[in-house]
Formats: sequence, structure tokens, C-alpha cells
Amino acid sequence: MNSSKLHRITSAITLFSIALIPEVYAGTSIEELGIFLSYSSRAEEGDANSQFNLGLCYERGIGVPINYAEAIEWYRMSAEQGNANGQASLGGCYYFGHGTSKNEVEAFAYHILASRTMPEAKRLIASLSQKLPQETLQRSAQRAKEIQLEIDSIKSKRNLILKSRNTHKEEADFIKFRAEAAKGDAEAEYNLATCYRDGLGVAKNAVEAFNWYRKSADKDFLLAQFMLGYCYRYEIGVNQDLDEAVNWFRKAAKQGSSHAQESLGWCYMRGEGVRKDESEAASWFLKAANNGSLSAQARMGHHYKEGIGVSIDSYEAIKWYRKAASSGLAEAQVYLGYCYEEGLLGLPKDNLEALRWYRKAADQGDTEGLERLATCYSLGRGVSQSIVEAYAYYTIAMNMTAETERKSALKEHRTLAMAGMGMLSSRAAIIRAGQKRAREIEAEIATKQAGK
Repeated sequence: MNSSKLHRITSAITLFSIALIPEVYAGTSIEELGIFLSYSSRAEEGDANSQFNLGLCYERGIGVPINYAEAIEWYRMSAEQGNANGQASLGGCYYFGHGTSKNEVEAFAYHILASRTMPEAKRLIASLSQKLPQETLQRSAQRAKEIQLEIDSIKSKRNLILKSRNTHKEEADFIKFRAEAAKGDAEAEYNLATCYRDGLGVAKNAVEAFNWYRKSADKDFLLAQFMLGYCYRYEIGVNQDLDEAVNWFRKAAKQGSSHAQESLGWCYMRGEGVRKDESEAASWFLKAANNGSLSAQARMGHHYKEGIGVSIDSYEAIKWYRKAASSGLAEAQVYLGYCYEEGLLGLPKDNLEALRWYRKAADQGDTEGLERLATCYSLGRGVSQSIVEAYAYYTIAMNMTAETERKSALKEHRTLAMAGMGMLSSRAAIIRAGQKRAREIEAEIATKQAGK
């Protein structure tokens, strides 16, 4: 291969690597050490994305000295689970000889695999296919097929191992519940039904699940009564019967089940198994809310705000939104923040308070909370304007949503936040810093969630 062609290919690989892997600064700061430890814990538990990120830490020296040998092993573990980032990064290691001997065939084989789900890799393959020798392309394509077979085999073996780890305990529990249920123990009957429903220690059998829930419910076991209503509502082991669903929800609701009370509220809201009655719906939502259901508390906030089955009452609306938000319901935290931002429902406009509630939701990984926090940083509402922070939070929101349209909207908002930033060099620096900050924030969110 002539030197100019080799230079073009190397440049393409390098540019792809930069696009795939955010530029970060080597070092062992407290923040970077935290990132490394966070990914390390989850990678060791088998999380493919964390294995990729841990490989990145070793390759780029994030919180740990650069170690290409360790990097390539973690990339390999991620790649073997079918993770496109891991596959592309492993391909890069083979191309540049990081932690292994240079091997063009292996390099492009892994990029071929990554290109199936990664647009950047697909574009790289399309570009390089015009420049590489035909023999290399053919060998790489064949090697990609072989690697995919190896991945499929590893996945199959891993699934068998995981299944065998859980099967013994699940089977033991099933045998225990079955023996106790045979003696007429209502709780055991409920547990046995759950085993049949979820396939725990026994093959899934919706009909058996329904039958055992029925036996337990007939003994007035609260959880079974709710689940029996659920079975009738959602056709689990029995034909749908909304009248029976309401009957069993009502029995459980009268015993104090907040889930049943809320379900009964929805039956009245939708007219399912009963005549539609918004006032009756509100009364059951209120019971569930007073019984500690966070979703019912937020629902009551909505009812008082809109006057659904109750008189419009801004004070009561805010009271219930705040109650749910203070107990940790992300959607209520976002709406309460919005009320402070816009001065709604009798609240004064207060950007600092809005920011506080948005941050609480964002810390739970709530995409709307992340987006609104990003907007606050973009516009400087309640906080010093920071395009880097805005870029980071928009990026995390994109990473945490699976909806294509939602991702596109978030990407557009992120682009708008970058508008007017001047020279391309400045924009590139902000993007790099924003990507680095996003990784730090993701690690912080993961740490907070793990501590709950």
C-alpha cells in the first residue's frame, strides 16, 4: 500500500476515534478517579457499556495510568457482548497496535461489526472500502462473520451460566411455596402464583398463576386480590373481564391497597367496568395519595390544577405536587420546577427554586429534568450561563432516551444552544469539554442511584 493511501486511511481512523471517544485530559483528579471507580464496579458485574468506558479510561488515562493491555481486554469483553462502541474501539486498537500487534484484518472486521448499529462506523467503512485492497476487504468480511459466530456462542454460554446461577434458588423457593400452598397458606399461594407468572423455578404458566392468585384472593389476601384484578384487567391467564377487575380492585382497595385504590380511580376515569365518573375517580386517587402513592399524589395535583372531579384549587394542586416531589417523584419535581420558573399556580417566579427542583429530577436520570436543567444553563436562568454544562446535560438526556424523535429534538436543542459561539475552534473546544463533563455527570448520577 503506498504511503499517501496509508496516510488517508490512518487519518480517517483517527478522526473516527475522536468522534467516538471524547477528548479528555490525562490525570488522576478526584473527579476522574470517581469516574474510573464507577465504571470499574459496573464493568466487573458484566455491564457492556461500562466495560467499554473502563477500556476508554485505561486507553486515555482517566483516573488511572494509561495501560493499553488493560484497555484492549475491557474493549474485548464489551465487544464480545455485541457493544458497538467496544467493537469499534477494539478495531482501533488492532489498527494502531495499542495493547496488541497491528492487524488490519482484525481492525476492519471489528469496524464492520460496529457499523451494523453505529452510523459513524458505517460511514468509515464506506469510505475505506474505496481505498483498501480488495483482498483485505474480503478477509475482513470473512473474519467479521467468524467473530459474530464467536460472539453468539459466548452469549449463549453466558446466558446458560446466568440461568444456572439463579435456577437453583428459584427452584428451591418454588418447591417451598408449593408445599406450603398445598396446606392452604394464602401467602404461599400468592408467592406460588408469582412464580408461575414470572417463570421463577418453573416454566411460565399464566393460567396456573391466575388459579393460585384466585385461591389466595378468596382467602382475603390483599396482594392477591389486587393481582387478581390486574389479571382480569390485562388478560393474564383469563379472558379480560373489566367488571371482575373492578370487583377485585375494590376488595383490595377497601383493605387499604394504594395500588388498588389508584387502579380503581383509573377505572372510573376511563369508564372501564363502571360508569365514567370523574368525581369518584378523584376520591379514589385521593385515598391512594393519602395512602402514600406518589403517582396518585401527582395525579391529585393535576386534578386540582385542571378541576377534574374537584374544584380548581391552586393551593391544593401545589400541595400535592410538592408532596410527591419531596418524596422523590421525578415528574412532580419537574412540574414543580416549571411552576416556579413560570410563576404558575400562585407561586412566585423563582429561577433558583426552579433550578433546584430540575436538578433533583436530573439526578434521577429523568430526561425532562435533564433537558430543563440544560436549558437553565444555556440561558443562565438561576445559574451562571455555561454552554459546556448545557451541552453536557443535553447529551446525557439524549443518551437516556430510546425514542428516535425525542433524541432528534434534544439534539436540535443542543445545536441551538451552541448557536452563535463564533469560531469553529472555540466550538470544538466546547464540544470536547461538554462531552468530558457529560461523562463526569453520568458517573455522579450512577453513584447517587447506587447509593439509594
